Amino acid sequence: MRIAALGRTGMLFNTIEALRSDGHEIPLIATCRPAREYRVGDDDFESLAHRIGAVFLRTQDINAGECVEQLRNSRADIAVSVNWINIIGPDVCGAFDRGVLNAHAGDLPKYRGNAPVAWAILQGEEKVGVTVHLMDPVQLDAGPIVLKEFIPLSDSTRVGQVFEILDELVPRMFVQAVNALADGEITPQAQVEDASLALRCYPRRAEDGLINWNDSAEAIDRLVRASSEPFAGAFTSFNGSRMAIWRARNRKWDCPSLAIPGQVVSIDRANARVSVAAGQGILTLEEIQLEGRERCEPAVIIKSLRDRLGGIPEIGGMSSPNQSNGRIDK
Repeated sequence: MRIAALGRTGMLFNTIEALRSDGHEIPLIATCRPAREYRVGDDDFESLAHRIGAVFLRTQDINAGECVEQLRNSRADIAVSVNWINIIGPDVCGAFDRGVLNAHAGDLPKYRGNAPVAWAILQGEEKVGVTVHLMDPVQLDAGPIVLKEFIPLSDSTRVGQVFEILDELVPRMFVQAVNALADGEITPQAQVEDASLALRCYPRRAEDGLINWNDSAEAIDRLVRASSEPFAGAFTSFNGSRMAIWRARNRKWDCPSLAIPGQVVSIDRANARVSVAAGQGILTLEEIQLEGRERCEPAVIIKSLRDRLGGIPEIGGMSSPNQSNGRIDK
Protein backbone atom coordinates (compact mmCIF):
# COMPACT_ATOMS: atom_id res chain seq x y z
CA MET A 1 0.00 0.00 0.00
CA ARG A 2 0.90 3.66 -0.30
CA ILE A 3 1.18 5.02 3.23
CA ALA A 4 1.70 8.61 4.38
CA ALA A 5 3.55 9.15 7.68
CA LEU A 6 2.44 11.95 10.01
CA GLY A 7 3.97 12.90 13.34
CA ARG A 8 7.08 12.79 15.47
CA THR A 9 9.36 10.58 17.62
CA GLY A 10 11.63 7.65 16.93
CA MET A 11 8.57 5.39 16.92
CA LEU A 12 7.33 6.99 13.68
CA PHE A 13 10.83 7.08 12.18
CA ASN A 14 11.24 3.36 12.83
CA THR A 15 7.73 2.70 11.52
CA ILE A 16 8.57 4.28 8.17
CA GLU A 17 11.60 2.03 7.82
CA ALA A 18 9.60 -1.05 8.90
CA LEU A 19 6.79 -0.38 6.42
CA ARG A 20 9.26 0.09 3.57
CA SER A 21 11.04 -3.14 4.52
CA ASP A 22 7.68 -4.89 4.34
CA GLY A 23 7.17 -3.69 0.77
CA HIS A 24 4.98 -0.63 1.31
CA GLU A 25 5.58 2.74 -0.35
CA ILE A 26 5.92 5.98 1.65
CA PRO A 27 5.06 8.87 -0.69
CA LEU A 28 4.88 11.59 2.00
CA ILE A 29 6.31 12.39 5.43
CA ALA A 30 4.88 15.25 7.48
CA THR A 31 6.26 16.36 10.82
CA CYS A 32 6.15 19.28 13.23
CA ARG A 33 8.26 20.80 15.99
CA PRO A 34 9.81 18.07 18.18
CA ALA A 35 9.76 18.14 21.96
CA ARG A 36 13.09 18.77 23.71
CA GLU A 37 13.44 15.20 24.88
CA TYR A 38 13.03 13.57 21.45
CA ARG A 39 16.06 11.78 20.03
CA VAL A 40 14.68 12.09 16.49
CA GLY A 41 13.83 15.58 15.21
CA ASP A 42 12.34 17.25 12.16
CA ASP A 43 15.71 17.39 10.37
CA ASP A 44 15.99 13.60 10.69
CA PHE A 45 12.60 13.17 9.04
CA GLU A 46 13.58 15.58 6.28
CA SER A 47 16.75 13.59 5.58
CA LEU A 48 14.77 10.36 5.54
CA ALA A 49 12.21 11.83 3.12
CA HIS A 50 14.97 12.92 0.73
CA ARG A 51 16.64 9.51 0.96
CA ILE A 52 13.50 7.57 0.06
CA GLY A 53 12.10 10.12 -2.42
CA ALA A 54 9.07 11.14 -0.34
CA VAL A 55 7.45 14.57 -0.25
CA PHE A 56 8.39 16.31 3.01
CA LEU A 57 6.13 18.66 4.99
CA ARG A 58 7.25 20.58 8.06
CA THR A 59 4.23 22.36 9.53
CA GLN A 60 2.57 23.22 12.83
CA ASP A 61 -0.88 23.10 11.20
CA ILE A 62 -1.50 19.87 9.33
CA ASN A 63 -5.16 20.89 8.99
CA ALA A 64 -4.34 23.95 6.84
CA GLY A 65 -5.81 23.86 3.35
CA GLU A 66 -2.50 23.76 1.49
CA CYS A 67 -1.28 20.85 3.65
CA VAL A 68 -4.47 18.87 3.13
CA GLU A 69 -4.08 19.38 -0.62
CA GLN A 70 -0.56 17.94 -0.52
CA LEU A 71 -1.81 14.98 1.50
CA ARG A 72 -4.47 14.29 -1.13
CA ASN A 73 -1.92 14.67 -3.92
CA SER A 74 0.26 11.98 -2.33
CA ARG A 75 -2.39 9.43 -3.38
CA ALA A 76 -1.69 7.47 -0.21
CA ASP A 77 -4.22 4.76 0.64
CA ILE A 78 -3.85 5.30 4.38
CA ALA A 79 -1.76 7.32 6.83
CA VAL A 80 0.01 6.33 10.03
CA SER A 81 0.32 8.86 12.83
CA VAL A 82 2.35 9.14 16.03
CA ASN A 83 2.21 12.07 18.44
CA TRP A 84 1.13 14.93 16.19
CA ILE A 85 1.31 18.15 18.18
CA ASN A 86 -2.44 18.88 17.98
CA ILE A 87 -5.68 17.23 16.89
CA ILE A 88 -5.77 15.92 13.32
CA GLY A 89 -9.08 17.06 11.88
CA PRO A 90 -11.72 15.75 9.45
CA ASP A 91 -10.08 17.13 6.28
CA VAL A 92 -6.83 15.28 6.98
CA CYS A 93 -8.61 12.04 7.89
CA GLY A 94 -10.68 12.39 4.72
CA ALA A 95 -7.58 12.81 2.53
CA PHE A 96 -6.97 9.04 2.65
CA ASP A 97 -9.41 6.37 1.47
CA ARG A 98 -8.72 4.17 4.51
CA GLY A 99 -8.30 7.03 7.01
CA VAL A 100 -5.49 7.58 9.52
CA LEU A 101 -4.09 4.92 11.82
CA ASN A 102 -2.81 6.28 15.11
CA ALA A 103 -0.57 4.59 17.68
CA HIS A 104 -1.32 5.55 21.28
CA ALA A 105 0.45 4.33 24.43
CA GLY A 106 -2.77 3.91 26.38
CA ASP A 107 -5.32 1.18 27.02
CA LEU A 108 -8.08 2.99 25.14
CA PRO A 109 -10.56 4.24 26.18
CA LYS A 110 -8.44 4.56 29.33
CA TYR A 111 -5.49 6.95 29.23
CA ARG A 112 -6.67 9.07 26.34
CA GLY A 113 -4.70 12.24 25.76
CA ASN A 114 -1.29 13.36 26.94
CA ALA A 115 1.65 11.68 28.71
CA PRO A 116 -0.16 8.34 29.17
CA VAL A 117 2.98 6.37 30.05
CA ALA A 118 3.99 8.76 32.83
CA TRP A 119 0.45 8.86 34.17
CA ALA A 120 0.24 5.06 34.18
CA ILE A 121 3.43 4.84 36.26
CA LEU A 122 2.17 7.53 38.62
CA GLN A 123 -1.10 5.64 39.06
CA GLY A 124 0.72 2.43 39.93
CA GLU A 125 -0.66 0.50 36.95
CA GLU A 126 0.59 -3.03 36.33
CA LYS A 127 0.78 -2.51 32.56
CA VAL A 128 0.70 0.10 29.80
CA GLY A 129 -1.68 -0.48 26.91
CA VAL A 130 -0.51 0.22 23.35
CA THR A 131 -3.40 0.77 20.94
CA VAL A 132 -3.41 1.16 17.17
CA HIS A 133 -6.74 2.70 16.17
CA LEU A 134 -8.37 4.55 13.32
CA MET A 135 -8.58 8.23 14.15
CA ASP A 136 -11.90 9.81 14.97
CA PRO A 137 -11.80 13.23 13.24
CA VAL A 138 -13.64 14.92 16.11
CA GLN A 139 -12.88 13.17 19.41
CA LEU A 140 -9.43 12.61 20.89
CA ASP A 141 -8.17 8.98 20.80
CA ALA A 142 -11.74 7.77 20.24
CA GLY A 143 -11.67 5.89 16.91
CA PRO A 144 -12.18 2.15 16.32
CA ILE A 145 -9.46 -0.14 17.67
CA VAL A 146 -7.44 -2.27 15.24
CA LEU A 147 -4.79 -3.78 17.56
CA LYS A 148 -3.89 -3.64 21.22
CA GLU A 149 -0.91 -4.99 23.16
CA PHE A 150 0.41 -4.45 26.68
CA ILE A 151 3.77 -3.64 28.24
CA PRO A 152 4.13 -4.89 31.84
CA LEU A 153 5.17 -2.41 34.51
CA SER A 154 7.04 -3.32 37.69
CA ASP A 155 7.79 -1.27 40.79
CA SER A 156 11.14 -0.35 39.21
CA THR A 157 10.08 0.48 35.60
CA ARG A 158 11.15 3.93 34.41
CA VAL A 159 9.37 5.92 31.74
CA GLY A 160 12.38 5.81 29.41
CA GLN A 161 12.44 2.01 29.52
CA VAL A 162 8.85 1.95 28.26
CA PHE A 163 9.76 4.33 25.43
CA GLU A 164 12.60 2.02 24.38
CA ILE A 165 10.11 -0.84 24.09
CA LEU A 166 7.67 1.38 22.18
CA ASP A 167 10.37 2.28 19.65
CA GLU A 168 10.36 -1.37 18.56
CA LEU A 169 6.78 -2.39 19.37
CA VAL A 170 4.90 0.42 17.60
CA PRO A 171 6.52 -0.18 14.15
CA ARG A 172 5.73 -3.90 14.39
CA MET A 173 2.13 -3.17 15.36
CA PHE A 174 1.71 -0.71 12.49
CA VAL A 175 2.99 -3.25 9.95
CA GLN A 176 0.66 -5.88 11.37
CA ALA A 177 -2.32 -3.50 11.38
CA VAL A 178 -1.75 -2.22 7.84
CA ASN A 179 -1.41 -5.72 6.42
CA ALA A 180 -4.41 -7.05 8.32
CA LEU A 181 -6.60 -4.18 7.13
CA ALA A 182 -5.41 -4.62 3.55
CA ASP A 183 -6.17 -8.35 3.64
CA GLY A 184 -9.49 -7.93 5.44
CA GLU A 185 -8.25 -10.02 8.37
CA ILE A 186 -9.25 -7.45 11.01
CA THR A 187 -12.46 -5.52 11.50
CA PRO A 188 -11.84 -2.42 13.64
CA GLN A 189 -13.86 -2.52 16.85
CA ALA A 190 -15.62 0.58 18.16
CA GLN A 191 -14.47 1.76 21.56
CA VAL A 192 -16.80 1.33 24.52
CA GLU A 193 -18.87 4.50 24.86
CA ASP A 194 -19.39 4.22 28.64
CA ALA A 195 -17.91 7.48 29.97
CA SER A 196 -17.12 5.84 33.32
CA LEU A 197 -14.59 3.58 31.56
CA ALA A 198 -12.73 6.45 29.89
CA LEU A 199 -9.82 8.30 31.47
CA ARG A 200 -8.55 11.61 30.09
CA CYS A 201 -4.90 12.50 30.67
CA TYR A 202 -3.68 16.09 30.52
CA PRO A 203 -0.19 17.40 29.71
CA ARG A 204 2.63 17.29 32.24
CA ARG A 205 5.37 19.90 32.54
CA ALA A 206 8.87 19.86 34.01
CA GLU A 207 7.73 21.60 37.21
CA ASP A 208 5.35 18.70 37.89
CA GLY A 209 8.44 16.75 38.95
CA LEU A 210 8.70 18.78 42.19
CA ILE A 211 8.78 16.36 45.12
CA ASN A 212 6.43 16.87 48.07
CA TRP A 213 8.11 15.02 50.91
CA ASN A 214 4.78 14.79 52.74
CA ASP A 215 3.70 12.27 50.09
CA SER A 216 4.36 8.59 50.67
CA ALA A 217 7.72 7.15 49.70
CA GLU A 218 5.89 4.91 47.23
CA ALA A 219 4.28 7.92 45.50
CA ILE A 220 7.61 9.78 45.37
CA ASP A 221 9.30 6.68 43.94
CA ARG A 222 6.67 6.63 41.17
CA LEU A 223 7.25 10.34 40.51
CA VAL A 224 11.01 9.74 40.17
CA ARG A 225 10.43 6.93 37.68
CA ALA A 226 7.76 8.84 35.71
CA SER A 227 9.97 11.96 35.48
CA SER A 228 13.30 10.32 34.62
CA GLU A 229 15.05 10.24 31.26
CA PRO A 230 14.20 11.45 28.67
CA PHE A 231 12.46 14.06 30.87
CA ALA A 232 13.92 16.65 33.24
CA GLY A 233 13.77 14.49 36.37
CA ALA A 234 11.98 14.65 39.70
CA PHE A 235 13.57 17.32 41.87
CA THR A 236 13.79 18.91 45.28
CA SER A 237 15.99 21.53 46.95
CA PHE A 238 19.14 20.98 48.97
CA ASN A 239 20.91 23.86 50.72
CA GLY A 240 19.26 26.31 48.34
CA SER A 241 20.14 24.43 45.13
CA ARG A 242 17.94 22.39 42.83
CA MET A 243 18.64 18.69 43.19
CA ALA A 244 17.36 16.18 40.64
CA ILE A 245 16.76 12.63 41.83
CA TRP A 246 17.31 10.18 38.98
CA ARG A 247 17.27 6.85 40.79
CA ALA A 248 15.62 5.91 44.06
CA ARG A 249 13.62 3.14 45.73
CA ASN A 250 11.10 3.17 48.54
CA ARG A 251 11.10 1.04 51.66
CA LYS A 252 9.48 0.81 55.08
CA TRP A 253 10.96 1.96 58.36
CA ASP A 254 13.14 -0.59 60.15
CA CYS A 255 11.62 0.42 63.49
CA PRO A 256 9.12 3.00 64.81
CA SER A 257 10.64 6.44 64.19
CA LEU A 258 9.87 10.15 64.29
CA ALA A 259 11.22 12.39 61.55
CA ILE A 260 10.18 15.44 59.54
CA PRO A 261 9.42 14.59 55.90
CA GLY A 262 12.54 15.44 53.90
CA GLN A 263 14.84 14.60 56.83
CA VAL A 264 17.96 12.56 56.06
CA VAL A 265 17.60 9.49 58.28
CA SER A 266 20.55 7.33 57.26
CA ILE A 267 23.72 7.48 55.19
CA ASP A 268 25.05 4.20 53.82
CA ARG A 269 28.65 5.19 53.24
CA ALA A 270 29.64 1.77 51.93
CA ASN A 271 27.15 2.07 49.02
CA ALA A 272 27.08 5.90 48.96
CA ARG A 273 23.29 5.91 49.33
CA VAL A 274 21.17 8.21 51.44
CA SER A 275 17.72 7.54 52.90
CA VAL A 276 15.16 10.30 53.40
CA ALA A 277 11.94 10.30 55.43
CA ALA A 278 8.69 10.74 53.51
CA GLY A 279 5.15 11.23 54.76
CA GLN A 280 4.97 7.45 54.95
CA GLY A 281 8.04 5.27 54.57
CA ILE A 282 11.55 6.05 53.42
CA LEU A 283 13.00 6.92 50.02
CA THR A 284 16.54 5.66 49.45
CA LEU A 285 18.39 7.87 46.97
CA GLU A 286 20.72 6.10 44.56
CA GLU A 287 21.64 8.76 41.97
CA ILE A 288 21.27 12.54 42.25
CA GLN A 289 22.42 15.68 40.45
CA LEU A 290 22.86 19.17 41.83
CA GLU A 291 22.12 21.92 39.32
CA GLY A 292 25.20 22.70 37.24
CA ARG A 293 27.05 19.56 38.33
CA GLU A 294 27.41 15.98 37.10
CA ARG A 295 25.29 13.14 38.37
CA CYS A 296 26.73 11.39 41.40
CA GLU A 297 26.02 9.07 44.31
CA PRO A 298 24.04 10.83 47.05
CA ALA A 299 26.58 10.39 49.86
CA VAL A 300 29.08 12.44 47.84
CA ILE A 301 26.89 15.50 48.45
CA ILE A 302 24.78 14.70 51.52
CA LYS A 303 26.98 14.29 54.60
CA SER A 304 24.89 14.67 57.75
CA LEU A 305 21.69 13.45 59.40
CA ARG A 306 21.01 17.12 60.12
CA ASP A 307 20.51 17.70 56.38
CA ARG A 308 17.03 18.07 54.95
CA LEU A 309 15.65 18.08 51.44
CA GLY A 310 12.90 20.40 50.34
CA GLY A 311 11.63 22.83 52.95
CA ILE A 312 10.25 26.34 52.85
CA PRO A 313 12.49 28.94 51.15
CA GLU A 314 13.06 32.31 52.77
CA ILE A 315 10.77 35.03 51.44
CA GLY A 316 11.98 38.58 50.86
CA GLY A 317 15.13 38.04 52.89
CA MET A 318 13.17 37.36 56.09
CA SER A 319 14.03 34.47 58.37
CA SER A 320 11.49 31.82 59.27
CA PRO A 321 8.66 33.16 61.48
CA ASN A 322 9.10 33.20 65.25
CA GLN A 323 12.68 31.96 65.13
CA SER A 324 14.77 35.10 64.78
CA ASN A 325 14.76 36.06 68.46
CA GLY A 326 14.74 32.68 70.14
CA ARG A 327 11.18 32.92 71.54
CA ILE A 328 7.67 32.08 70.41
CA ASP A 329 5.73 35.24 69.61
CA LYS A 330 2.06 35.49 70.52
